[in-house]
Amino acid sequence: MKYRELIKKISDAAKAQGVAFDLVRQKGSHQTWVCGSTRVVIPKHTEVNELTGQGICKTLEPELGEGWWR
Repeated sequence: MKYRELIKKISDAAKAQGVAFDLVRQKGSHQTWVCGSTRVVIPKHTEVNELTGQGICKTLEPELGEGWWR
């Protein structure tokens, strides 16, 4: 999964739920984002490993709803 696709997917879902999705900081090749009250670290690489992407999406389930990424 591409980094941009992952960010767009999360951003669109957050907007649909009325939840803020904001960049907090970047350190090295990773970014810390906040979606509602959940913090998530996303690697800033061209390609994000598929399992890493799924783990990030699962972390955001409390904010965006169960199974929102499928």
